Amino acid sequence: MRAPTSKAGAWTSAARGGFTLFELLLVMVLLTIVASLAIPSLGMMDTRGGLETAAARIKGAVYETRTRAMLARRTAQLRFADGAMRMVLRAEDGEKEELIGSAKLPKGVRVLAIRVEGTDERTDVRTLTFHPRGLTLPAVVQIGQVDEGPRKDQALTLFIPPMTDASVHDGRVSLETAKLEYEP
Repeated sequence: MRAPTSKAGAWTSAARGGFTLFELLLVMVLLTIVASLAIPSLGMMDTRGGLETAAARIKGAVYETRTRAMLARRTAQLRFADGAMRMVLRAEDGEKEELIGSAKLPKGVRVLAIRVEGTDERTDVRTLTFHPRGLTLPAVVQIGQVDEGPRKDQALTLFIPPMTDASVHDGRVSLETAKLEYEP
């Protein structure tokens, strides 16, 4: 009598009873790779990712508007409205405007409040003005998640100093007590 043999992977007389250790390890490695790719994507659905993206876009817009004002030697403005930002250069006569860029904030993220030094706290300011030398009045910009959901109370606060890059702080900072003076 002959022992069972295999020809090109086809078993002749004995049926396989289970998986080999190698097959199990291979499946586990593949599942680990797929999970490592999927988990960061799920994290992006968190509102925190949207807030951080919005903060990065606002910081970039502040930098871009300040730089454009200095390069063009004209007053530039960064305007916030309806979940979007517009950057414009103003003509010397103050009448004409040139759109130099625009960007949308992530879905569900809105500018909650803006406070500019020297303005009344009750005034609804939606514009940051950059002078031809790149200077602006110190400002505080609060952004938050406005969609309904488990994390709707999250917010970030951006401090925009007169001459340097904006900084981001976690949570809401009271606009009445926010220190807007420039400290080197």
